[in-house]
Amino acid sequence: MNKTKRHSKVSYMLVSLALLLSLTIMAIPMAGPVEAAEEAYYNATEIQDWLISQISSTNITFTAPTVSLDDTNKTMTVNASVTARGTTVYLDNVEFAFDGTRNVSISGELSASWLVVRPRFALNVTVKCELPGKIPQVESISNITIAGFEPSLSPGDLNEITNTINKAINASGFKLDSLLGNLTAIEVGGGPVLTLWWSGGWKNFNEADIESQLNDAATWLVNRANDYLNTGDNWSLNVTIGGGKVTFNATATALNKTAKIESMNVTFADTTASIANATVSVWNKSATFSGTAKIACISYTPSITAVPSLSVGDENPGLRDWVADAVINPALRDALKRLANNIIADTGMKCRISKFNRMAVTDSQLKVWWYAKPVTPGGGGGGGAVRYYLDTNVSGIEGSYRISDTGELLETIKVTTADGMLTMSVPKGTICLRKGDARLEVLTIAVDESPPSPPDNGHIIGAAYDCNPDGANFAPPVNMTFRYDEGDLPAGAVEGDLDVYFWNGTAWEAVPSTADPVGNRVTATVSSFGDCSFAVMWLAPAVVNFTLADLSISPARVSPGENVTISVLVTNVGAAEGTYQAVLKIDNVVTATRSVTLGPAESTTVTFTIAEEQPDTYAVKIGTLEGSFVVEEVVPASWISRYWWVILEILVVVGLLLFFFRWWRPRKVVGS
Repeated sequence: MNKTKRHSKVSYMLVSLALLLSLTIMAIPMAGPVEAAEEAYYNATEIQDWLISQISSTNITFTAPTVSLDDTNKTMTVNASVTARGTTVYLDNVEFAFDGTRNVSISGELSASWLVVRPRFALNVTVKCELPGKIPQVESISNITIAGFEPSLSPGDLNEITNTINKAINASGFKLDSLLGNLTAIEVGGGPVLTLWWSGGWKNFNEADIESQLNDAATWLVNRANDYLNTGDNWSLNVTIGGGKVTFNATATALNKTAKIESMNVTFADTTASIANATVSVWNKSATFSGTAKIACISYTPSITAVPSLSVGDENPGLRDWVADAVINPALRDALKRLANNIIADTGMKCRISKFNRMAVTDSQLKVWWYAKPVTPGGGGGGGAVRYYLDTNVSGIEGSYRISDTGELLETIKVTTADGMLTMSVPKGTICLRKGDARLEVLTIAVDESPPSPPDNGHIIGAAYDCNPDGANFAPPVNMTFRYDEGDLPAGAVEGDLDVYFWNGTAWEAVPSTADPVGNRVTATVSSFGDCSFAVMWLAPAVVNFTLADLSISPARVSPGENVTISVLVTNVGAAEGTYQAVLKIDNVVTATRSVTLGPAESTTVTFTIAEEQPDTYAVKIGTLEGSFVVEEVVPASWISRYWWVILEILVVVGLLLFFFRWWRPRKVVGS
């Protein structure tokens, strides 16, 4: 990576801070609530005085650092955090690695609730502690990297950072009274303890000792920062209104370096605030930036509902390309939005009216309007045009968008849940209707804390979201993009098979979806809301499982060539339709097969008919079921058994002849 790109990447961090200030300024309507008002005005002095009071009243606090020593890896780990305006930045697992000299390698991670990506940082430090002062000092700093990039800091810049750290050490009162020579080495040893060495001697510090010294140094730094903000001696702010815009100029000086925001012109269209080509310079770096923010005010509380655009000029191509990146840019804009809303909530900023749906600069004032109901011609409050609004409430963040009486959306809606995991986009021109085909008036999205259980083979990935109202419909269908964390995926899940499902009141039903495994996103096309929770889901492949029962063999004994009927009951006990092939084996030889297709919980009887010629006992097997049948040998019959009927007939004939011969022959007459 070339040096210019590394330098511009670091400038991004500085410019982002200026963008944050700019986005916060966009949500400026403040002062005490005015009951029942439908419009309010703010002049430049009011805006400027309010901003100055908010900056001046900023209070920075910190949590006492915690220290742990590891004598196996020869490291010291420190954790701490700093809070300002309700936003906390954490220094996580800052590790100090010692090599037995005066050199220390430092690495760690920054995190905050509004940071989508946690940047890691690293640097090398050389420490000294010399007579007669006996106060540890930073001798030099080198090889600074932030999120993998090297800032272009001059030797003078590094010296100023070094001097500030050394002033904090001095203020903490840390002094090695027992030091009898110049420091030669630092190491972590058994105990564990941090040991400082000099020729012929050493000094040990346990974890509690180090925590105490770090706490004193941090207290000095935080007090100095609070003094700097509260006195306002080294910073200035100027606000002007005119020419259809609000213009901001700001200057701040620290460590003999000056940061500026110049000609930041903010214009308004309905509830969208836009900045074009504002110049931000930090030390010897400068860039122009542009951006837009959607602003809402509900119940006197302002909020930024979206940051639709964010771009940097061509002065730093690396920074420009980084911000324009399709993957990083949405995450950065969402992080800035959430951070700005945290600050707004912490300051207690209030609108003068309960709700507004339009902002504009008129003459030398910033004006806001709230259309509580359609404004009829001649009714005032906006030039006589009839206006209708679709109100949104997404994770408690409210907004209003113009819509026609027939339900045609007159401006694009793009809303994101507070957790940043669901974005719904409704383009301008979409027809948004509710039950009864009337225009849609309210749209809400919130995390469903108790979603219906997924199917037996289903897994909900991340949170489910309750979308209302029931019966809302969109033409053409709109996009809902769900982000997911790979850590939420169950073992074996295929990211390309993720889909969005909605609860239709009785079951989960798939929505036309496209998975993006690279971006960890799933985008669904939605035409309506029902009794409705939406969630990303993965369905494990359905299991097909069959059981066999009731093996029947009839008759069990047969003559050669006589048919035997063999049947078995096949049941699908799985969760999906499947085909089972029943294989009949006679004496372990495949004799016949039959295939049957069954749905879940369905059964059928499979029947085979066979005949065997040779007398024997035959083993039958289908699956794990076994049985047998017998073919009996036929014994040849004797001639008597074969011709008994002929013999019977002869005997009958002979018997009859004897009968007639005996009783019907002529008899003699006595006495003749």
